[in-house]
Amino acid sequence: MRVGIFGGSFDPPHKGHLAVVEAAVRTAGLDQVLVIPSAGAYKENMTVIASAADRLNMCRLCFGSEPHCFVSDIEAHRNEWIPTIATVERFKKLQHQNDQLVLIVGADKLNTLPHWKRAEELFKLCEILVFPRNGIDPGPYVTELRSAGASVTVMNTAEAPGASSEIQSLLKKYECPQYLTPEVAGYIAAHWLYLDKNILTAEKLMTPKRWKHTLGVRSQAVEYALLHNIDPVKAALAAMLHDSAKCLPFEVMLSYAYEAGISEPTFLSSPAMLHGPVGAWIARNKYHVSDPDVLNAITYHTVGRADMSKLEMCIFVADATEPGREQYPGLKRLRRLAERSLEAAVLLSLNLTKQYVLGAGKTFNPISDATVRWITPLVPEELLPLTRAALP
Repeated sequence: MRVGIFGGSFDPPHKGHLAVVEAAVRTAGLDQVLVIPSAGAYKENMTVIASAADRLNMCRLCFGSEPHCFVSDIEAHRNEWIPTIATVERFKKLQHQNDQLVLIVGADKLNTLPHWKRAEELFKLCEILVFPRNGIDPGPYVTELRSAGASVTVMNTAEAPGASSEIQSLLKKYECPQYLTPEVAGYIAAHWLYLDKNILTAEKLMTPKRWKHTLGVRSQAVEYALLHNIDPVKAALAAMLHDSAKCLPFEVMLSYAYEAGISEPTFLSSPAMLHGPVGAWIARNKYHVSDPDVLNAITYHTVGRADMSKLEMCIFVADATEPGREQYPGLKRLRRLAERSLEAAVLLSLNLTKQYVLGAGKTFNPISDATVRWITPLVPEELLPLTRAALP
């Protein structure tokens, strides 16, 4: 077989890496490509952000559906950087004695390749397959490599889209780049990789039990986001801050509400109602969150509202169904329904709450009542019977 070796930090892996694999298979007639995330930085002045374990997991998600790919942990489980020649020799000895190995490298590495450890031996064991990099003419380097005994082929393909450094910069701004596969984007959101670590200080505003709930809502919100084509990074951000005011004394909530100009009687009626809009105020003023969709998701995660966005529905339902929730009547049905329709899940959750509130002799709040009227026509007709609670 002809086997490609594609190593790197993959911090994170993205669609550009997939494009390289596809071009390599097509250009060099490869039967298989071994994707090998490194243990850490493999060159000076380089910083690797995600752990080796996280990068290995993301590579498995990114390349898992590629029929030609196998993700290897040969380097990721080591505690130190391993020279390429050592990895190639190990593959050649243990698994690929009779295979032709092809080392896949970017054009940006060609100037240093002749100086890699035991480069002449590496050239004897591997062909070199080069993919383009913007602004780099591989010609002079290819000539030098061939004079050193290397067999070099340059892919005749466009530069692969995206770059890990660009993706990292976008993620810091809570933007989910189009270069990420949904699976990798979901993993990043669920594990809070590359995102603003300052958000994690929200833990100090909560009790341990509330923080555990918050992490459960994050996990559930990301799952729903991937199911319903919602930005998983925004879902994770809203989930992380949705209860940031939950543990504050009511008097403190009221002082923040006054400062924020919150005057809606429903919100001011109790801590259970007020913590949503005050949490949005904290998100905006303490954590500099400016996205109106995220702020609305935090504000209305308890009561809902007419004209809810998909993100708002996602957080509303994730809060009610996260894995740590104690069982309550209708929870199992709500979880099953949420996988099919967020609109139906929102309606069922509101109807269950209405049943409980009226059963306790209280009044159902007008914001939630308006939400029920607004969302009911949006629920698929075949699901409507599943959204009805037995009201007294």
